[in-house]
Amino acid sequence: MTWQEVDAASSPAGRCEIRGFSSLLAFRMLFGLGLLGACGSTPQAKDFEVADREQWDARSNLLLQPLCTDSRVGCTELLIEISPNYFKNIAQPAIDARFHVEQKSSKDGVDEFVWTNKIGGVGGAIEITLGATDELTEQGVVRGKGTTFTIVHRATLRVHTKGRMRARLDVTATGKPIVMSTGGKVRDLEAYELREGVLHAP
Repeated sequence: MTWQEVDAASSPAGRCEIRGFSSLLAFRMLFGLGLLGACGSTPQAKDFEVADREQWDARSNLLLQPLCTDSRVGCTELLIEISPNYFKNIAQPAIDARFHVEQKSSKDGVDEFVWTNKIGGVGGAIEITLGATDELTEQGVVRGKGTTFTIVHRATLRVHTKGRMRARLDVTATGKPIVMSTGGKVRDLEAYELREGVLHAP
């Protein structure tokens, strides 16, 4: 039984069943693995312009902060839209052709990456981490904090690469359930949306 075929209304509190396990339980088990994806190639910025570097840097840091929390989010689908400067802040998924399909396209100043779990369920889940980059200090490498997303069906990354623009980092997780783990506590969410540096996760 795939994630999409499940009738969420048939289980308590809107939780659907996946392969005999509740989705919340499945995500809890997956969150315990602490997996991180591998980095991919960087898209080429095309005629990318910044009007004011100081304002750009300040806004860039502001938009990133809600993700620097060492949290984990489980969802059905994930959409990320960014300006080119944030590509370095994304640890993309490790792709296994047995479980995943990867598609890349470029059109009208947007590079799009789409990763799909073709087997369904958490067994082929896709992992993407967004957050601060690692820093090399005198004491060694300091890992940057971030949010790791576990996506059961499809993840889409759109990198806007053309024209004069403001720093952009928008993240939307959809589908039921949406599960978030912070500080070892797991809770169900009604929605997860990060826009203009404000996280909406009721």
